[in-house]
Amino acid sequence: MIEANKRYLKANLTQGVLGIQTNLINLYSNNLSAVATQAALIGGFSFTAVSVTYEASGPTQLALGYVYYVFFTICLVSSLFILSQATIVVMFGPTMALKGASDEAVKFAAGHMMQQQLIILRAASVAITSLFLAACVLSWAYYPVGIATITTVVYMVAYYFLVKLGYEAYRTFVPKDDSAFLEPLLEMAGLYQNSNKNASADVKEEQNALAEKLAQAQEATKLKVKAVLWKRQSIEDGGLFVKYYGVLEKGRLDLYYKEKDYRENLDPVNAKPIKLWQYNLETDHRKYAKNVTSLTTAMKSAMMGNEDFAMSDLLTSEFDLQFASRNFKFGLVPKVSSELMSSVVHEFLAHDEKSYKLWTQSLGQVVAAYDEIAAIPSVEQTIKIGSADVEMVVQAANNK
Repeated sequence: MIEANKRYLKANLTQGVLGIQTNLINLYSNNLSAVATQAALIGGFSFTAVSVTYEASGPTQLALGYVYYVFFTICLVSSLFILSQATIVVMFGPTMALKGASDEAVKFAAGHMMQQQLIILRAASVAITSLFLAACVLSWAYYPVGIATITTVVYMVAYYFLVKLGYEAYRTFVPKDDSAFLEPLLEMAGLYQNSNKNASADVKEEQNALAEKLAQAQEATKLKVKAVLWKRQSIEDGGLFVKYYGVLEKGRLDLYYKEKDYRENLDPVNAKPIKLWQYNLETDHRKYAKNVTSLTTAMKSAMMGNEDFAMSDLLTSEFDLQFASRNFKFGLVPKVSSELMSSVVHEFLAHDEKSYKLWTQSLGQVVAAYDEIAAIPSVEQTIKIGSADVEMVVQAANNK
């Protein structure tokens, strides 16, 4: 009965989060559709402006004409970019969420639609600024000095308040970091505690401590690390350590061939990120290492003194890889307490002591934070304090 309740809770939580992400996709689609309509309107004004024949009566008028056409052209191009980008996102974003091949297609689509919203917002700011500047230049080109001065002042004042109030509104709804989103969770916990008027002082204190403990643990899982990391290949691929560029972010570890690949937003080497809440950190490689001998490895060990690396790495590396092989190995060993956990052991190596301390301390901190979250007494209290991470709640269910 308890196991059935756990499965029912997991299903409901997953369904709820997917529903929220689906609502986000619908919201982004509506927002982008509205922005595309406004961009088409501004683009029409800009096209009309650039298609009008301008007659210059002197050098000053000619210079103003050049500036006039430049700003209206920028406004037209920006509007067309907004229109095309919004149309593409609205057409294919929801499609990816519905037909995506991976389990996280909805989450992935929602995240990228949010990024496209920000890109379109920047393009819209360029279009609006160009429109204001072009209107000012147009006033000086066609109107007397007095009228042009008055209209320019009006345009500049309007633009100032547009930017100021718009930025304040943007920062109100889009905080600079995630800390602002953590406060409502703690406030929810406070509301829950206040509603239980008959609870004892000890129970309230325990609930406050639980909320604070979860907040600290969630903050620890946001640790971000980027550095060189060696990972052992599978036995089928040779079983050697290969040099990668590791990126630890939001509890997930991704590997890239080079730092340049990460900066250019290329796909990581691993098809799925290594989720640290599914693993324990082990610094004694003898507890997880698989000893597989072959004629090739035996010959290489006899010739080079080490069978963990390719000969090219041993000969060209600036670090003492043989020393690192003996002293700086560590691994991520899967937890076996749940059927959700992976069964693959990930073996890593750092090329020097500094890198070894960086990775082991960082991975250990994040793994310990997830263990602390999983050790929360019950699923009910996890939900009451507002945890929005389904996998965290599932871990709490498995430890109940």
